[in-house]
Amino acid sequence: MWQKLDTKSKFIAQVLSGTKGSRTAEDIDNPLPEAAEMKAAASGDPRILEHAELDRVVRQLTAQRRAFDQVKSRAGWEEKSARSAIDLYEKELPGAQTDSARAQDLAGPKFKVTLGADEVTDRQEAGERRLDRLLALDPSQFISAKTAKLGTMSGFDMNVHAQGKYWPGDGGQYYLEAEPSLRNGAGKAYNAFGSIIVGKETDPGRFVRRFENILKNIRGAAERIEGQIATEKDNLAHRQDDGRAVAQGKGIPRRDRQVGRAHHRN
Repeated sequence: MWQKLDTKSKFIAQVLSGTKGSRTAEDIDNPLPEAAEMKAAASGDPRILEHAELDRVVRQLTAQRRAFDQVKSRAGWEEKSARSAIDLYEKELPGAQTDSARAQDLAGPKFKVTLGADEVTDRQEAGERRLDRLLALDPSQFISAKTAKLGTMSGFDMNVHAQGKYWPGDGGQYYLEAEPSLRNGAGKAYNAFGSIIVGKETDPGRFVRRFENILKNIRGAAERIEGQIATEKDNLAHRQDDGRAVAQGKGIPRRDRQVGRAHHRN
């Protein structure tokens, strides 16, 4: 009975305090007496009432302790993760700075690549010569993927990660799927987003632009990594501030208070 009265009191409180025109109401958590306290009060025995009150306080403190432990554990993990990310980015930064400085802007008439002993400044010609080389390969010999070097662009090796695929249509035939990449002198590869199907219908100019897009990404690599380091350091500072606040008993950080409310409801 007391549970029903408790539910009804919450419902009525929401309706009375709700906005005008509201047609629905939810079960809310107003600071109303618990059913156990009401039952204790009705018994007339102050010891029972005191027991109900202490039981409620113990449950609240237990929920707060669980929330505290969870926030503390998560803050420690996030701090460790941020430090690990910073270390990783800082190790990558010098190489990225070197590659970014080497990567030239080949837009428009500035285009040039080295194919064998020749320097080619025409995109269409460069694309046709590289596609012709790939079309001369036997796709059935690339069932196990292989890397083929096509030339040099701005000091980076122009590679394709090529793999032969089988298509059962029209009597069955093999074709070549290639993923472009640029590789620096240390062996680090910068890959394109996705592969292309090599065929007579492949656009030579578009094929070469895949490498140019990779080069453009390389030019901005150092700046992106510097931004990631700054972001992780900012995250680390926030987590350290939160950890100190919790350790000093200043309360759970605002963004983590929902964790405590969830535990209390449970």
